[in-house]
Amino acid sequence: MVKKFIQALVAIGALAACVQCEIEMRNFTQPLDHFDENCTETWDNTYYIDESFYQPGGPIFLYVGDMQFFYTYARLNSSHFTDIAREVGALLIGTEHRYFGESRPVPDLSIENLVYLTSSQALEDMAALVRFIKSSSPDLEEAKVIAAGIGQGGALATWLRQGYPDLIDGAWASSAKLNAIVNFGEFHETTTQSVRIYGGVLCYDNMVTAFSMLEDVFEARNYTKLMEVFKMCENEDDYDEELAGALFFGTIATTIGVYISMLHASGITSFCGYLDRGEDPLMGLSDWIYYTIYNAQGCVPGSFDDLIGIYMDPEWSSVGALIGGRQQVWQVCHEFGWFRSSDASDHPFGHRFPYDIMFEQCGYLLNWTISNEDIRNNIDNTNALFGGLTPNVTRVYFTNGELDSDKRLSILQDLNDEAPADVIPYFGYGADFASMDTTVFEGLRHIQERVRSLIFQWLEIDDGETETTTEEIETTTPSNITSYD
Repeated sequence: MVKKFIQALVAIGALAACVQCEIEMRNFTQPLDHFDENCTETWDNTYYIDESFYQPGGPIFLYVGDMQFFYTYARLNSSHFTDIAREVGALLIGTEHRYFGESRPVPDLSIENLVYLTSSQALEDMAALVRFIKSSSPDLEEAKVIAAGIGQGGALATWLRQGYPDLIDGAWASSAKLNAIVNFGEFHETTTQSVRIYGGVLCYDNMVTAFSMLEDVFEARNYTKLMEVFKMCENEDDYDEELAGALFFGTIATTIGVYISMLHASGITSFCGYLDRGEDPLMGLSDWIYYTIYNAQGCVPGSFDDLIGIYMDPEWSSVGALIGGRQQVWQVCHEFGWFRSSDASDHPFGHRFPYDIMFEQCGYLLNWTISNEDIRNNIDNTNALFGGLTPNVTRVYFTNGELDSDKRLSILQDLNDEAPADVIPYFGYGADFASMDTTVFEGLRHIQERVRSLIFQWLEIDDGETETTTEEIETTTPSNITSYD
């Protein structure tokens, strides 16, 4: 919960600092339901536009917004995608996904109104916006369109290229979460592998010991010690051991994976340092959780209401809606799955958060009567619609960070000759999207240079340089891995 607030504040800060930006916020009228001709309801879809470096005859660059709507403005302001757009004289557009940010097509987020929140509807929104932009000026009618996004946005960019090949000429899918899967315990296996490789044996052993000690606390039902060690927020309700254990273990394990994914190798260095400096590994873990994640809040949440209860309120004014949390719960339960469960073998985080508990949370949080089988069928349907890990695409470049705990949802090897893929060592989620002005690591620069080269190729621009191949990019092998002991 706090993480979402911090992310929102980061985005707001970037927006406030952008005193010389020429990014405008505009609205475009969209139908509520693109697939029902009898539905006449419409709504205003927010989008962003920067015309400051557009040159007549230039392309359209489409940044695909997603659940992480609070980053869109900042990424339009400064990113590798924006740098390339400036270089080729592109019109830069940023979409806002329906139901997030200011794009509110329905009066509230009750279950009957959430049915219009689907990837298919969002893709139609984006395609309609591109058609509108292209029709707005004779100079843009024949403009090539390059789409790009990170995470779910990378998946949407891929699906735009797949579903609208006459409209989208190429796509860059960074850390794209393409595969819908119910039980995604591999998330924690990837986190564990990252700590082993980049943190070293000592750090991994400390992590194992910390969670073993935490398990002992729960087994002994010593909740007083738990509250003290983890500086937990006061909770008037009695602890339900099964629910509290599932939420607490699951939240900490997921937070470690997300933290490493977002902060890359430096995140592992920080995490391992806390484990090593603590009075014991459990105290080190509690200090890391408190000082790096919840320090601003003043206590570590541990109750149902503090951790996920905020997603139950369907009003737009609620915290869960404002940060996009309730909407994400719907999409995860209705389309994607991605349940980061303990149902995997190679991790030290215990087995208190199996995926069947997450089925229960879907129904409870959304006030939704649905069977586990229906949730499975919905998630299977997503892969049937979009292809999962084998989408039918060309002119898409898939990039992933080796330390991204979600990377197994993406394409890690070349899909075909015109849909290459690369994995970036030492980095996690979306690192390649940052402006090259800030890039010092040579392996990351190679990937960013390849992004630029491929986009130039898709735009049929001769920049006088040879396109970087996968073989020229540094890959991770046991011989070039650095331990952070």
